[in-house]
Amino acid sequence: MTQKLTVTYYITDDGWVYTDSFGLAQLEGRVGNDVGVELIDGVRTLVIPEQVDGMDVYILAFRSFMQGFEALYVPDGVGIILPYAFAGCAQLQSVRVPEDMYDIDETAFLGTGLSEARQKELHAMGRMRQEQEEERCRQRQREAAAQTTDGEEPEEPGSDIPF
Repeated sequence: MTQKLTVTYYITDDGWVYTDSFGLAQLEGRVGNDVGVELIDGVRTLVIPEQVDGMDVYILAFRSFMQGFEALYVPDGVGIILPYAFAGCAQLQSVRVPEDMYDIDETAFLGTGLSEARQKELHAMGRMRQEQEEERCRQRQREAAAQTTDGEEPEEPGSDIPF
């Protein structure tokens, strides 16, 4: 049987568009090219909010942010940048992302003003964090398996993945 899925989009008073992704905000875009853009040191910078309507922003969505800025500031707490999120934003020259980003898709900055080397560096940063999280999960599974021999129940595999 086919089921119908409905996605609800929300628009904040200041123009951010988002969906609720299991209690975390997934930014889908903005209403107008000036939403979230601040002039920082003479550069038009898109500043991603830490929260929208009281929800933590964790995901920057597919093809969400196309134009109107030269720099990007992603705050701590944002963990995932989906494919093509900033693709085609030819004016984008500079990006600041948190050190602990969980995933930055390799196509997230395709067709921007960022060098290919910088795009690869950003993707590698996300991959490194994923690998660290996966190793941490495997370590916990090994520890849980070792505890099983002591008569304790093991932790559910994958229960510590951050989303």
